[in-house]
Amino acid sequence: MNTEKKRGTAMAGSIKEFFKQRDYYEIRLESIGGLGANLCAKMVGELAVKYLNLNSAGFSSYGSEKTGTPVKGYIRFCLPEQEIRVHSPIVSPDLLVIFHQALMRDKKTWAGCGPQTQVIIALDRGQEEMMGNLPETIGECYMVDARQNVGFVEPCRLRLAGVGRGSNQWCGPGQATMGKKAERISGSS
Repeated sequence: MNTEKKRGTAMAGSIKEFFKQRDYYEIRLESIGGLGANLCAKMVGELAVKYLNLNSAGFSSYGSEKTGTPVKGYIRFCLPEQEIRVHSPIVSPDLLVIFHQALMRDKKTWAGCGPQTQVIIALDRGQEEMMGNLPETIGECYMVDARQNVGFVEPCRLRLAGVGRGSNQWCGPGQATMGKKAERISGSS
């Protein structure tokens, strides 16, 4: 418990240091309908409010609300004493999350990314060669296994959700597995 408090205090200190330099921390999610970007934006925003004591605003932009159409999710964070009054799409993200490797080919996916932008890309196994197509202008880049399941608890059951096709499934308690950590593939150490 004491370790938890120390960790929380250290994290709170680093968050406050970040916000001394900037008003907002901004995340842009690039996805295809059905992969969970809309839900992810809502969950990450709520988690920041509950566990990091930050203000958060999250919304998604999508067309026809069907599987396979482009989806963008946006999340902004700021300190609790500041209000979020900007509700426009995020142009220059601090973090870009790409939910499907096909989106890496689209130049619009990378628009506004610079050396300050960290990137997380969900790739299917065997698609690592696509990492050679990364823009030179981005910051650190991480790859995660697109078919890895992540478990979370709902009131009377456990739900598995993943960013890969066919990964949403119900299971019994104790059957969920957490994925391994993201692999760092570029950027400074």
